[in-house]
Amino acid sequence: MEICFFHKSCIDGTMSAAILQEHIKDKDSVIFIPLNHGTSVKEAINKYLPPEGQNFKEISKIWFLDIAPKWDDLIYLQSLRQEKQGYTEVVIIDHHKTAANTISKFIGKPIEEDKPIALEYDFINFIYDPTESGASLTYKTLIDKNLPMIVDIVKDKDIWLWRYQNTDEVNDFLYMYTDKPDLMREFLHKDIEEIAAKSKILSEYKNFMVNKLKETWSNSPLYININDIKIPAINTPIYQSEIGSLIAKEHNIACMFYITGDFVKLSFRSVDGSARKIAESLGGGGHDNAAGAIIDKEMFFKSLIN
Repeated sequence: MEICFFHKSCIDGTMSAAILQEHIKDKDSVIFIPLNHGTSVKEAINKYLPPEGQNFKEISKIWFLDIAPKWDDLIYLQSLRQEKQGYTEVVIIDHHKTAANTISKFIGKPIEEDKPIALEYDFINFIYDPTESGASLTYKTLIDKNLPMIVDIVKDKDIWLWRYQNTDEVNDFLYMYTDKPDLMREFLHKDIEEIAAKSKILSEYKNFMVNKLKETWSNSPLYININDIKIPAINTPIYQSEIGSLIAKEHNIACMFYITGDFVKLSFRSVDGSARKIAESLGGGGHDNAAGAIIDKEMFFKSLIN
């Protein structure tokens, strides 16, 4: 049995998982688990392999696609492997610079975050390329160097290349299938123009809502103080990348947030490369201009300013 952790609530992450399904054919041999940056691997294993991950001894391989285990996760995986007294391979396919830094510290060897690398260390197989998206890197690693158009379009938005006219429309359509790799997999074989046509009205509505959210924030601005930096704070669980990019153009950086349970999920966008640094200071990470973190509610509300 294998486990695949993939980036939760993310088109690129879900497409990565769909590509793994396409690669292995027998999807029933793999448990697919959406994972966000605020959930530990231990929590996820205990949730999906209850009680307390009792079936872990049956697992031969763990995949991380478009997301990488954090330091504590790596220590936990290492301890589980020792308890199992058998070999469990951990395959990490990711393109986030934070992942490169974490793996570098764990293995005690330098990794240049701006260059692709494939390395094996103990139980870890790490495939990294900051010039790809998670899905495109997964496809090139597992299937073929020539990408299907839909994977290239997912990459086009995820790393902000914007080479295709219908990139926005196709990604808006695929967003409905996040965290559902079974359904996402079907679009690997669908006509791109048909998907874009179906999504045109969705994109028009999205653009309307993004501008409305920006207008609402501008009329009654809210800020959050992180590391003595006053950052525009927008309360929204949707269209975070789009609204964040708009506001960051005017303020250099923006923080989108929403409350979930006892925690607040933060998503940062910047134009000066500061998003990742700020997210990492809170225990999160990501790209230079797009990153995220999770903090507790008490800390969040103490940080808010008008």
